[in-house]
Amino acid sequence: MVNQAYEGPDRRVTDALESLGLEYEPEEMGCRLEFVLGPGRTQLVFIDSQTTTVGALELRKIWSCGYMGAASIPEAVCAELLDSNRHSPLGCWATFADGDEHFLVFEARIPAQLDAKSIKAVLVLVAEYADQAEQLLGRGGDRL
Repeated sequence: MVNQAYEGPDRRVTDALESLGLEYEPEEMGCRLEFVLGPGRTQLVFIDSQTTTVGALELRKIWSCGYMGAASIPEAVCAELLDSNRHSPLGCWATFADGDEHFLVFEARIPAQLDAKSIKAVLVLVAEYADQAEQLLGRGGDRL
């Protein structure tokens, strides 16, 4: 069940990010962070404020885009990424289209009350996975 959407960042998220000294940009749907992953490599990662409840567990999504473009994602790449989901310690690949734009995102669902250090670990993992896909599908470019 989807809980009521927040208007702006969830205070539980901003408190955790601030306790870690992480800079973020508040957005209508949550927070946006930019991670430096190496020379010339950055990756945007988003933490949604909206949560979903499964039984007594409240979950939120952390995600990052590995591909965004007018061309659809090749079927062979989708199959490879789907297979790679079973090797991911946390999270999975998802694709969707919005009009003429096609997206590939790596997302992880975490407990909404997760501690700050664990949130940071998931943020970094999501950023690294999405950046790897961006390098592969974007032919080495750094757009996301």
